Amino acid sequence: MLDYNAAKIFIHVVKHGSFSGAAKELSTPVSTVSRKVSELEEQLNVRLMERTTRQLRLTDSGNDFYEYATRSIDELETGLLHILEKQETLKGSLRIELPPSFEPWWPILKQFQNAHPNVKLKIHHSTSHLDFIADGIDIAVRFGEIKNESLIARKVAFSQRRLVATPDFVAKFGQPNTPSELAHFNCLAIGDIHTDVEWQVGEELIKIDPYTISNDFRLIKFMTISGEGIGYLPPGYYLDELENGTLVQVLEDFPIPMTDISIVYPSRKQLSRVTRTFIDFCIDNLKDNEKSLWQCIGMP
Repeated sequence: MLDYNAAKIFIHVVKHGSFSGAAKELSTPVSTVSRKVSELEEQLNVRLMERTTRQLRLTDSGNDFYEYATRSIDELETGLLHILEKQETLKGSLRIELPPSFEPWWPILKQFQNAHPNVKLKIHHSTSHLDFIADGIDIAVRFGEIKNESLIARKVAFSQRRLVATPDFVAKFGQPNTPSELAHFNCLAIGDIHTDVEWQVGEELIKIDPYTISNDFRLIKFMTISGEGIGYLPPGYYLDELENGTLVQVLEDFPIPMTDISIVYPSRKQLSRVTRTFIDFCIDNLKDNEKSLWQCIGMP
């Protein structure tokens, strides 16, 4: 088996360009450094470096070994650090910003807190412009394209909305045959009351004058099920209702494009251990919740 310590010493010798430089960095006698490199060469049965009184020069084999050994040892030490961190109790608080009423994400929050009971979650619901410093948040979940290049956005899922209405509404008012005919129907929209509403339906981008608009998904679902109009709902708010006949799909021949769902955060370099753990936990656990979660959003 390869001598791990000898490989590490060899890497330090190459980085410092001398046995003495490596010895100083490692607080180890020069004789020990030289001996370990020689033992490594004997173990591998290959010459790794040419030694002169003034300098060291890697052989071709030494250069190859250095490249592979550096990557392997870095990965091994990263893995060991990860294991040690997992063994330590995770403590602190995490400030998360979610879209309003984003129920598919709630089980992930519960599971994370069960796994890390010493972490306090502080959750704010908003769809506004992200300002992590001003808003005092660590991480956010967002729909759609993230245009701010200073932010890291990891796409973890997707959502595909549909136009739906009750059978009674369709029987009483009919239904549009083309996207442009939506202008003649009561439309129930999820969105910001200060922003114009546009629905992507098939290849067309339709400007909507909503009969009702709210940033609360549950309210728009309630109004749709109550027969007040045509709702533009994400999967978690129409799947069961389509299956049991409470709702029917409208403009089914005009599929609505999928919307990305991303975990967004400021910078990998500035992440706290709690934030990093939460990101990894979300990604790992999203894969394990296909029935409860992916039926509500979608798998990437």
